[in-house]
Amino acid sequence: MKRIILIIVILGVFSLLISTMFFIKHEKRISTEKEVVLPNIILKGINTSDIDLRNELEYKKPIILSFLSAECSHCKFQAEDIYNNSDLFRNVNHIVIVEMHDSLDLFLYKTKLEIGKEYKLTSANFDVIDLFDIKGFPSTLIFDSDGAFIKEIAGEMKVEKLTLKIEECLNQDL
Repeated sequence: MKRIILIIVILGVFSLLISTMFFIKHEKRISTEKEVVLPNIILKGINTSDIDLRNELEYKKPIILSFLSAECSHCKFQAEDIYNNSDLFRNVNHIVIVEMHDSLDLFLYKTKLEIGKEYKLTSANFDVIDLFDIKGFPSTLIFDSDGAFIKEIAGEMKVEKLTLKIEECLNQDL
C-alpha cells in the first residue's frame, strides 16, 4: 500500500513538474514574440532613398515587410500583384524587400515593381534576409506600429487575401 501511494505521489510530482515546465516555456515564447522589434538596419532603396528600418516607426503605422526573390516564380506573380493592387496597403507602411541577385534588374523590369508608388522598394543580401529568419519566398512579416512582431505569412497569396490576413492580425481595416 505504501508503495502504491509512493508511486502516485511520484507520478503527481512528475506531472506537476512537466506541466510547469510547459507553462514556463509557453509563457516565455509569448513574451519573446511581443518583445521582438524591428532590427536596426539600413535597406538599400530602389524606388526610394535608403531606409533606416527603425526610423520607419516614426510614421506610427503598422509595418508590412514583403520578402521576394528574383529567382522565384511565385515571387514574380506576388510582385505583379503587389504592383497592381498597391493602393490596398495605403494605411500601412509597406516595404518590399527583394533579394539581391544578378537577375534583379530583369525581375524589376518584368514585374514593373520599381515604378510603384504606394510601397517602398528595397533590396537586401542574404545576411539581412537571414536576420529576419526568412525560410522561403515569398514571405510577409507583420509588425505593429511600435515595431513588435505580430505574424509571418509564408507563400504566394493574392493581395486581396493577404490584406484580409493583415487586417485580422492588426484588428483594423487597411
